[in-house]
Amino acid sequence: MDEALLTVNNEVDTEVVVSWVSDRCYQCLYQQLGVVPAGSSPGQPSSADFIVSTQHQMTLQLNNTSVKMEVPFHFGEHGNYSLWVKNLNDSSVVNCSVVTDEEAFNSYIRESRFHTACVRELDGLRCIRVTPPSVHTAVLIAFVIFAGLALMSTIGRTIYG
Repeated sequence: MDEALLTVNNEVDTEVVVSWVSDRCYQCLYQQLGVVPAGSSPGQPSSADFIVSTQHQMTLQLNNTSVKMEVPFHFGEHGNYSLWVKNLNDSSVVNCSVVTDEEAFNSYIRESRFHTACVRELDGLRCIRVTPPSVHTAVLIAFVIFAGLALMSTIGRTIYG
């Protein structure tokens, strides 16, 4: 659940280190997902499969000796995706693109009432579930309305006896 398949296809002549970070995580470091070997020859990519989280949008970082690229993407649950790393006409220019091989399946019937907040600490990543502000706001508005009605009732009883 909350996972998708990502196949990274590497056509460049150096290995590519694939790392990721959640866009919901403040000041977190990239976590290594894996290494994709160099392509064996032009037009013959090497590939590696990875399981990625679909809970929040993430940024993938592709790093080899000549270039470091960042690719933001929100993977859908149970989707199959391909990330292609290619040389363009000029061998010094690297291009990457994400292709949807199989559409995602949305298993959420309704939106969750909780969100996950992640914070990078010295001993690792700590995630907590927090209630979104809209729930707090609705409770506060209801409280103010009922307090106002109680105040008006008290004033009415005092004036009219």
